[in-house]
Amino acid sequence: MGYRWQQIALHGTMAGVVSGVLLGLMLKLIEGWNGQLVYTLLLNVDFIKWLPANMPEWVEFAMHLLVALPLGWLYIAYISWRGRPWLVGIALGLITSVTWLPLTMVSVRTPATDDYVGLAWWLAGHVAYGVVLGGYGSLLLRRRRGRR
Repeated sequence: MGYRWQQIALHGTMAGVVSGVLLGLMLKLIEGWNGQLVYTLLLNVDFIKWLPANMPEWVEFAMHLLVALPLGWLYIAYISWRGRPWLVGIALGLITSVTWLPLTMVSVRTPATDDYVGLAWWLAGHVAYGVVLGGYGSLLLRRRRGRR
């Protein structure tokens, strides 16, 4: 693996973990504050039949981060090649928010598909996720330019 790919792996991991943890914390706070089951939705894996029915929260959160990691890698690889960290970060946040519909359709523990307040919080959380990615990518690219 060349230096460039090592940097993409490192910064992609950081971007994925930081944005994934912030998304999780934000949705957990929202759920605790107003009862909207958006954190439950984020961690929901009960539709995966081969997984145990009741897993500890930390295991479900780790599974959420296993999704956030490759997204971080793809994000850093893309902006390293094409730039535009803010646009790509927010676009990725909006794209990942479309998981609302399929995830709410496959579980009884999560908000209903037509829960528009829950959907608004879900969108807000994913836009914040994209903003965190955009900020990380912007700082990374600015730092790289400063070294040249």
